[in-house]
Amino acid sequence: MNKIIIDTGPLLALMNPRDKDHLICLNFFKSFEGKIFIPEAVITETAYFLGKRVSAEAQIQLLDFIFKGGFSIISQTENMLLRETELIKKYKNVPMDFADATIVAFAEESKIYDIFTLDKDFSIYRAGKRKKSFIVWPKQ
Repeated sequence: MNKIIIDTGPLLALMNPRDKDHLICLNFFKSFEGKIFIPEAVITETAYFLGKRVSAEAQIQLLDFIFKGGFSIISQTENMLLRETELIKKYKNVPMDFADATIVAFAEESKIYDIFTLDKDFSIYRAGKRKKSFIVWPKQ
């Protein structure tokens, strides 16, 4: 079964029909077969930006989509928080935000390295001691 971790960008594009990446993200969700993991930090970040840039209705649509889409919500753990702190320090010159650090920490823990993102920073980030590269979706 395919497993992927989702970042904020694709959800913002999906919920905003005027976004330049809307159709790419819509097509991805229509065709992807597998399990989608979403960190709580990504839900928070996405809801914040939708409320600020689009509307409260877009926030509601996001939450409905997450519930109906069968996403697996990743809850924050103490170990993840410690690792996220290390990652943010390590990538402070990129810089790495909290949601991205959460994705990397969960990827290391779960061994899931496929990321659905529009963020080019995932070509820089590496996971774990072996410095595993991420497989970024959508494929360009």
